[in-house]
Amino acid sequence: MGRDHNDAIEAARTWIRAIGGHVWVTHQSGRLAGSAGIPDLCFVAPDPDGVWRFAFLEIKVGRDRLSPAQIGFRESVARAGIHVVVGTVGDAIDWLGY
Repeated sequence: MGRDHNDAIEAARTWIRAIGGHVWVTHQSGRLAGSAGIPDLCFVAPDPDGVWRFAFLEIKVGRDRLSPAQIGFRESVARAGIHVVVGTVGDAIDWLGY
């Protein structure tokens, strides 16, 4: 993970908290890494109408693309009605409707 990726994670955490949401970092690196495919963040946050929504956010910067494991995770949780936002904090903002 590069500095741009980490900066994007921090920007997302800051924005989600600023609108009253809660956010958890789910990515791990090195020997203690979690399961492949798990997105970088999970969060609950209100949309502009005050309806709380839950989603995962997989940060992608530059030419990053989803890995096969990430695609599998997204498809699996979609069956349960859970959304995985892919991109940057701007994509999460759009998904929430701000």
